[in-house]
Amino acid sequence: MGQSANAYGSRLGFHSAYDVLDDIIGSGEEFEEIFILASPLNLLVDHHQVCLKHRSHNCCVVDNCDSFLIFDYGQRGLAVECERYNPAGTGTFRAIATKRCVSHPDAVKAALLEVQQKRYHLVTWNCQHFAQHMLERLSDDVEYTDSESKLQTASIGVPCSWD
Repeated sequence: MGQSANAYGSRLGFHSAYDVLDDIIGSGEEFEEIFILASPLNLLVDHHQVCLKHRSHNCCVVDNCDSFLIFDYGQRGLAVECERYNPAGTGTFRAIATKRCVSHPDAVKAALLEVQQKRYHLVTWNCQHFAQHMLERLSDDVEYTDSESKLQTASIGVPCSWD
């Protein structure tokens, strides 16, 4: 369904994300946590990604191991990648927000559908805006303070770019 891959093995595009989510629905898996990951682009700006943790029933090592679905939004659009390791533990990324999330993959599809028509803009719609949107839509705990709902006050509103 319109899938393409980049050099890193990620599938590109919202339709690819929907396909991955359909696979997760078909396997009966649900999400447990949402992470917002930050990786420095330079001294002033971080690139943000959305990571959803789920318990995989099809793990090749042991039954029910953790898996991670990563959404990477930027100038090229949306890339989605499935990982067996926690990207926050690699040293490249750090988790700047972690919350329990709405468990069913259909909620993730609905959150993506809300922004599918948006186009990347360095100032008004970038990786940080995308990450904030996903965190707000998928966070399981409805009552949280404004300071908890913001990703990182120093980096919100700073343009993010990646090529």
